[in-house]
Amino acid sequence: MDAPRLEDVPGESSRLRSLQAIASEIGDAEVAEDARELAGRLEEGRFHVVCIGQFKRGKSTLLNAIIGAPILPTGVPPVTSAITLLRHGTRPAVRVSFADGRVKEVSPRDLSAFVSEAQNSENRKGVRAVEVFFPSPLLERGLCLVDTPGLGSPFAGNAEVTRAFLPHLDAALVVLGADPPLCRDEFDLVAQVAAEVRHLVFVMNKSDRLSEDERKQGAQFASDMLSRRLGRPVGPLLEVSARERLDGGEPTRDWAELEHTLKALERTAGADIVRTAELRGTERLARALLRELDERQDALLRPLAESEARLATLRSSVDGARQALEDLRVLLRAESARLETSFRARHEAYFPLAQRDASRLLGEGACALRCRKTKLRTETFHLAQELMRQVSDRFRHELEPAAEEGYRRAMERFVALGNEFLARLAASGEPGLDALPPALGPVTGLRVPSRVRYTELLSRTLSLTAWIRDPILPRSFTLHSALKQTGRYLEDLVEANSSRVAADLAERVSESRARLEAELGANLGRVTSVARGALERARRRRAEGEASVEQELRSITAFRLEITSLLEQPEEGGHG
Repeated sequence: MDAPRLEDVPGESSRLRSLQAIASEIGDAEVAEDARELAGRLEEGRFHVVCIGQFKRGKSTLLNAIIGAPILPTGVPPVTSAITLLRHGTRPAVRVSFADGRVKEVSPRDLSAFVSEAQNSENRKGVRAVEVFFPSPLLERGLCLVDTPGLGSPFAGNAEVTRAFLPHLDAALVVLGADPPLCRDEFDLVAQVAAEVRHLVFVMNKSDRLSEDERKQGAQFASDMLSRRLGRPVGPLLEVSARERLDGGEPTRDWAELEHTLKALERTAGADIVRTAELRGTERLARALLRELDERQDALLRPLAESEARLATLRSSVDGARQALEDLRVLLRAESARLETSFRARHEAYFPLAQRDASRLLGEGACALRCRKTKLRTETFHLAQELMRQVSDRFRHELEPAAEEGYRRAMERFVALGNEFLARLAASGEPGLDALPPALGPVTGLRVPSRVRYTELLSRTLSLTAWIRDPILPRSFTLHSALKQTGRYLEDLVEANSSRVAADLAERVSESRARLEAELGANLGRVTSVARGALERARRRRAEGEASVEQELRSITAFRLEITSLLEQPEEGGHG
């Protein structure tokens, strides 16, 4: 079977192209570009199967296993920060599209630089989408697999990237876990997806880490809860292990059924999915254009004096918001400094107790060593390094949750204030506010990953005299000397590395606060931009004569009739 193409569905491509032309003519570049992209991919028969789920469910690893190659980056911290599309290509290749319109071809080896949190945290590089081309037979007939940032990631912007992509998905691969099997964010997202599309495939990844009883209980719980939430059976929940598939090559558990399901989706439902995508896209884009036309008509019909007065009020509100933001910045910095002070105090209280415990464990461990005398000092240093890591990790694990919670509580009130202002503007009915930015998401924790690296202070381990004397002294003397030297070394290690943990958290708080501050500022900046644009349009209209106003009203009416007729065309197939 050939890839489904829109020429097999009469008239569908032309509707999107018509919307593209209308959007271009009235100057709505965003809708025009959206229509162009959607028409282009559907004319090629491409449809999106989006991989969604909580962060650390192993979505990227799962997609790698499906195509049979580790092309997408995976790792311990959340690694996906931008939408990544897996498409068919004759050879591995990567194309990066940026928000400013640039397109860049890069080597597959450099993919992490654009989609990983480590190298593109919260999409600082402004990546709009990344297309990864790979010669997978599964992708030959139009199916495109889409990797998305996970929900619940400590990077608040990541979940918004996933939610913003929902209008562009055509089917979904929902990746669940067993511990816990579902969280509230996943329930909400699955419900949103199910309202958009009909085809959902549910998998429980990492099944190799669970006992049979744990898998059964997790799968039953997830199936029951999803069925209740969606009001319909969800079908089988496939138990798979992407890691097993990548490492062993042979299908295990329900892997063969997963592959069969995806192939059947591509072969038997592809044309219907493409048709439904066109219908959904046409309605979404047409409604957006109709809202734009309504706004323009209202601005033309409203008395200009009233528009000027309303816009002056809005500008005053924005100016007030700018001053409020300055006040917020002072408070944000004060809260950030208070948290940093608390980290230092916690470190000062922790260090003496940790040092005492580490010294005791060092003595006990050194006395229990059964190595040759000439290795005694070396092994004692290794023991000190291991104890340092244990002590520092324990401090980090004790301090980090408190830091996350302290930051969240300190910052959530400022997010609430910023969103309060946006909500007031949205409810005011002022002209031009349809372009207001969305509300800031809740503060779930620090936005910056840990960068702490422990030092081993290796220069402190050097003592040429001691190394020369060890072979000729009794074992008890060597042990005593080694413990004395290593004890001082361990004290320096614990002090240096526990201090690094506290400093790392302080830096993360400061940088996270700066990002939140910048986001608040950017949102207010966008409000100002909307106000300025509305004011400029009003002034241009004041300068226009009656004839040009009438001509514009006639054009708006004609465009509205044309868009409405596109929506009223008979729908072949149906919505998902």
